[in-house]
Amino acid sequence: MRTPHTYPADLRFILLALLLAGSLTSIVHAHPIPFSYLDLRLYSDHTEGTLVAHIVDLGHDLNVDPPEALLDSKVAQSKIDEISKLIKDRLTLSADGQRIEIQIVKVEPLPDRQALSCEIRLSLTSRPSALRIECAMFPYDPEHQTFLNVYDDDTLVH
Repeated sequence: MRTPHTYPADLRFILLALLLAGSLTSIVHAHPIPFSYLDLRLYSDHTEGTLVAHIVDLGHDLNVDPPEALLDSKVAQSKIDEISKLIKDRLTLSADGQRIEIQIVKVEPLPDRQALSCEIRLSLTSRPSALRIECAMFPYDPEHQTFLNVYDDDTLVH
C-alpha cells in the first residue's frame, strides 16, 4: 500500500503564495504594431501626406471600444473631427520657420493592416527649403514610434 506524498509546510506555503500571486495579475493586451507612418510628398506647387495609425492607438485615445469599430468606414468618418484634432495637437510641421496648417481631408480604414489611413493636405504653395517636423503621436505608449518618409516629387529623399 502506497502512502500519499506530503510536502513540507514551507513548500506548501510557497506554492500557495505563487498560486495567489498568479491569480492577482491582470492580462495585459499589447497590440502587435506600436508604430505609425507619416509619408510627406513635396511637389513644386503643393504638399500632401498620409498618416497611417494603428486602430488600437486611435481607439485608446478616441475612447472607441472595441477599436475594431474604426475599421467600419462610417465609424471612422464619424470620428474625422476628433482624429483631425488629435493629429493637429501632436504633429507640428514648420516650413522655412513658419508653422504649416494641417488639414485632414480623408480617413480610410485599412483592415488588412488594422489601421486607419489619414490623407493630409498642408498649407504650402511652394516647396520649402527647410522643413521641421515634431511628432509625438501616441504619448500614452512609450514604445510607440512614428516613421517618416519624405518624397521630393515621387523620389524618396528621407
